[in-house]
Amino acid sequence: MTLLCLLLAQPIAQARTPLSPQAMNELVEEQQAAAAAPGRIHGATRLTTHLVDGRPLIAVDVALSGGMDWDDIELVDTSSDVTVSHGPWTVLALGDDHTLLPGRSGSHLLFLYAPTTDVQEVTLRSWGHLLSERPVAVVDGDLPYGAATPMTDVKHVPWPEDRTQWGAMAHSGGWLIVRLRGAMAVVDLTAAQVDVSIWNAKITDIVTTKQGGWMAIQDGQLVEYPPGRPGAHPPVRTIEGPISLDHLANLDGTWVAWGGRHSRDRNLYRLTGDDWTAIATAEGVPSTFGRQYDHARVPLPGTLVWDSAFRGLTDNGLVDLDVAALSDAGGFMAVGVPGGFLYTDDRKLFRRSSDGTTARVAPALSNIMELHPGPEGAALLKLGDNHQGWVAAQIDLADGSVRGLHTTDLAPFLSAYSMRSLHYDQAFDRYVAITGDGLYIFPAASWKP
Repeated sequence: MTLLCLLLAQPIAQARTPLSPQAMNELVEEQQAAAAAPGRIHGATRLTTHLVDGRPLIAVDVALSGGMDWDDIELVDTSSDVTVSHGPWTVLALGDDHTLLPGRSGSHLLFLYAPTTDVQEVTLRSWGHLLSERPVAVVDGDLPYGAATPMTDVKHVPWPEDRTQWGAMAHSGGWLIVRLRGAMAVVDLTAAQVDVSIWNAKITDIVTTKQGGWMAIQDGQLVEYPPGRPGAHPPVRTIEGPISLDHLANLDGTWVAWGGRHSRDRNLYRLTGDDWTAIATAEGVPSTFGRQYDHARVPLPGTLVWDSAFRGLTDNGLVDLDVAALSDAGGFMAVGVPGGFLYTDDRKLFRRSSDGTTARVAPALSNIMELHPGPEGAALLKLGDNHQGWVAAQIDLADGSVRGLHTTDLAPFLSAYSMRSLHYDQAFDRYVAITGDGLYIFPAASWKP
């Protein structure tokens, strides 16, 4: 029987009432709007139990149709067509059953906003385009989603000022220096009560000296500070750079410095007294977007990564070392370990031993974005999206075992998107997680395998 016969055989009572021209136009417009909108809002909740600066958060449950930059998705008050929050305060992932997921790969995303005013009806907008044509009413309540149970003894220390946070720059001698937008946050870990202060300085790189002080690239110049709280005392000396410098390294007692990735000057400069001498010129490495100029410090005397390859410093300049070139030097980080050092390449972890061998470590882990020292015999990793939903991990170098960390281990609604890096404070046997909304500090005993 043909499809037409089947349709004609249906009872007349089941026939749908014809739509009026006006209803038909409304249906067509609705379908066109739905097809054009890059997302769908499933609901908006005013979290009366979660306040930021005295105002409740707004949680918006959204399904997106494609990859978008979440930082650019704004919360809009539809009654006034005014943006009341630029970018989400945090982002959580939801599963098909609307339970919270540890990673960021859920079928739904939960955007949490801290609006500047009270709103009754909202929608989302990105670069002038609405994510959903239909506004949704904001209802009072709490999240009906199953939240994880955080670890015990987790202490949250918010940033003292509302600034965008970019990640750690240095961790040494009980001090953790974190780069904020337009300033530095100096975290004092020398006491059980963690203190955070703002250091208003434009610093692009900073390392410790053998005397326990600090050597920084500040406003393009080399500036040395005495031991103690960074920025609390006047500089010991300031040396003007040959160019506007961005990075520095101490190669077995010799200071070298260079410009940023986009600097027109491609030279490596060596400091002798107060004078700079160009000792090498970067040629760059071909990439999809043109030539890349990637250089980095290495925790090995007299060695650095220059032009994506390991080089050693001699009186006559740089020489190549018998180490394979890096495939992704832009993401290179390294920490010293007994008998060599660990380093990242192409978001994988490798170990270089003093006998000249190189081996991959923890091959099951990928998307490694940062590497930092951990407790004795271990290293800490900051991870991007992965199947386990971990934002950080600790690897035991003796047996290769890995312990993963979810942001929901630290706080019920802390997003993986907010995580920056994880550090270990040996003096008090505790971990310090750097996130977009502050520090999360927890004792080592709370992090169970």
